Amino acid sequence: MNRSPGGSVAAAPAPSTTVTARVRRRGSSRANGALARRRSLTGLLLISPALLLVGVFFLWPLGMTVWMSFHRWPLLGTPEWTGLDNYAAIPGNETLTVVHWIYNSTFANFQLGYGSALSVLLLVLLLIVNGVQLFLLRDRD
Repeated sequence: MNRSPGGSVAAAPAPSTTVTARVRRRGSSRANGALARRRSLTGLLLISPALLLVGVFFLWPLGMTVWMSFHRWPLLGTPEWTGLDNYAAIPGNETLTVVHWIYNSTFANFQLGYGSALSVLLLVLLLIVNGVQLFLLRDRD
């Protein structure tokens, strides 16, 4: 018998249906395990073409790029192992310094400065065109 704080007798709570459902689920755990394995196998089979494409078109070229960076690789001829010499030569390479300066002085500034100005200009142009269209449509009625 349950007594509430006021002293009156309260009815007993009804049995929960979730307990019964849990008991039923435990009996079929073998079937649930097989279903889970089948679903995971199906999922792997469905993503395997995407994984194959990522491997062929991203991971393989990336690995070959790293491998080739450790070699002196002439266009015609056999590659020669250089190890980390190619990376050690980068800071003193005058051509790379000039290319880096040209990139920073032109393209990087264009992307941030001129690109932002161009987007604002296009926004203003779009607003003007939209306003003209609304004005012309208003006069038709």
